[in-house]
Amino acid sequence: MAKPDPYMSCRLLIVDDNQPTRLLLREMLKSEGLTGVREASGGAEALRLLETYPFDVVLADMEMPDMSGLDLLRKVRRDGVALNRAIPFVFVTAHANPALVGKARELGVTGYVLKPITIGQVRAKLDLALRQGRALHDSKAKPKPGPEDEAWDL
Repeated sequence: MAKPDPYMSCRLLIVDDNQPTRLLLREMLKSEGLTGVREASGGAEALRLLETYPFDVVLADMEMPDMSGLDLLRKVRRDGVALNRAIPFVFVTAHANPALVGKARELGVTGYVLKPITIGQVRAKLDLALRQGRALHDSKAKPKPGPEDEAWDL
């Protein structure tokens, strides 16, 4: 019997203030067979969902008006406001500011998807995030940058 694909059963939270971007990501993921997708239109809504549901991965816009993706990541990692403070994060951004990339790496971000978004980019980053999430769950460790982080699309 084949093992279930962790990608297909992934519980993913999309956080983006731009509704068309959320729709694009949701439809891309749906076309790949991923059905456990929820959405938040900003950081405050995402925090409420993260306190309630056991997500496997967060796919978040880095720049949002109410709370940046970096602030959301900081609250999850340092303040422990989510059910899983070690949940893998993947940022979606139109540009990668080196200073922000450094801060995000210090907080344990898994990677980035650069716009324009393709399903290949999203799938690769989610696969990486799910592997990281399983390793963290197995070791109960705090996320730290590792050799796989060197392959970020920046």
